[in-house]
Amino acid sequence: MSTPALTPYQIWYLGIGGFPAILFGVLYLGQVRLDLYSNNIFDP
Repeated sequence: MSTPALTPYQIWYLGIGGFPAILFGVLYLGQVRLDLYSNNIFDP
């Protein structure tokens, strides 16, 4: 099967709509890492 062409909606979702989700994911993972790091320091 050939790959269907991207529709404008898919382009928007991947280019713009997907960016906040990726940014949120990065910030969330960063926060979890900071929490674990802080717990290891202050609560050995």
